[in-house]
Amino acid sequence: MRAPEFISGEAFCYLGRRYQLKLSGRQKAPLQFDGTRFILRQDAQSAEQHFRDWYIETGTPWLRRRVEMLSVRTGGNPKRISVRDLGFRWGSCGKFNPDRPKFKGKTRLDGTAAENKAVVRATAVNFGTWSVNEADKTLTVHQEANIFPNDDGLDVKRTIALAGDELKVTNPNPSSGGTAMSVWRRVKLAN
Repeated sequence: MRAPEFISGEAFCYLGRRYQLKLSGRQKAPLQFDGTRFILRQDAQSAEQHFRDWYIETGTPWLRRRVEMLSVRTGGNPKRISVRDLGFRWGSCGKFNPDRPKFKGKTRLDGTAAENKAVVRATAVNFGTWSVNEADKTLTVHQEANIFPNDDGLDVKRTIALAGDELKVTNPNPSSGGTAMSVWRRVKLAN
């Protein structure tokens, strides 16, 4: 994975979209976002740090608003919200069955054996670190924690294949059994 270059035309992600960078000589703040692109003052020292600071300053209030909205719907009450640069860290949460039954009890701790089984079969939650080996075309994920406790601490090697705008990631041994493949396609955004 290549490090970003802080030059005009380089693209940076924000809220699921990619925005181009423009270098400028005329602005007060070292880094600005105008809704269509990032603008970096040419003489700004440590462009990478300016981006980190901007993401944290912008991401924290956005995340607080989202968590507040979701807390009302889920009954959660988070004690702390933190936005950080995590480098090569990842987290994943997926719900595979939108029709799974609701619990009859008032809390997740009141689930029956059948309700708990349905949740585990329909949900994947895990986090950890990752690395890419370009020579052997593999992605290794270190799972620090997983909803399936047998996978806690495991290093799982996945094969990757990149062809044009399509990336295929194959997990030869997912905790659900069999083989799992994810296909990612690059979206081309209009300028």
